Amino acid sequence: SFTLTRPEIVQLMIYDMLGRHVATLVDGLHSAQQHTVRWEAGGHASGVYLARMQVGSTARTITMLLVK
Repeated sequence: SFTLTRPEIVQLMIYDMLGRHVATLVDGLHSAQQHTVRWEAGGHASGVYLARMQVGSTARTITMLLVK
């Protein structure tokens, strides 16, 4: 989940460890409020993935472990 204090353009994308784009979870203008996003990863293999979120000109990447 993430909270915006003002309307912002937000992108949240998932990549595998080879840098291949796996999913786009968020891409567009979002209002000033709390938002919750869920990745339905049922079709993806267990492993390590990167989630990259960009809000305006600020970006952050985290590492996630998917275990089935």
